[in-house]
Amino acid sequence: MGKRDGNGVFTGHMDGKDTVMAGVWKHDIYIGPKPSPPKVTTKYNVVSTSFVRNGDANKITISFYQNAIVNFIESLEITASSGNEVQSGNYTNIYDIRFPFNCKINYQSWNSLKTQLYDCILEFEIYEPGSWDLRVGN
Repeated sequence: MGKRDGNGVFTGHMDGKDTVMAGVWKHDIYIGPKPSPPKVTTKYNVVSTSFVRNGDANKITISFYQNAIVNFIESLEITASSGNEVQSGNYTNIYDIRFPFNCKINYQSWNSLKTQLYDCILEFEIYEPGSWDLRVGN
């Protein structure tokens, strides 16, 4: 018989009682309920967002794209509930964040034809601890 690993629902007998447990298992050990996914609370002149959890480092890397290539944005302002912000080329990293993590991003982005500059706002919350990549599309 295999070991439980990942998300799921366990229905069976434990300690002589019928039991139903929904959540996350790791190496056959119940970790807890499945965390809520990241939630976008404000999206103004932002076409898309993509959150990917890729480790346990308690950081977020934010990158901006337009038409599937790097978008060189202007006037970037980030207000985060915790962490230390570091700019690295076209990426912004926020290290040592605490969860739940709240963030507001204000910036300006040119349209695809580079004829008009738009004000953009993105606000979001992340509940599950870990290392996150956020791709913002304009």
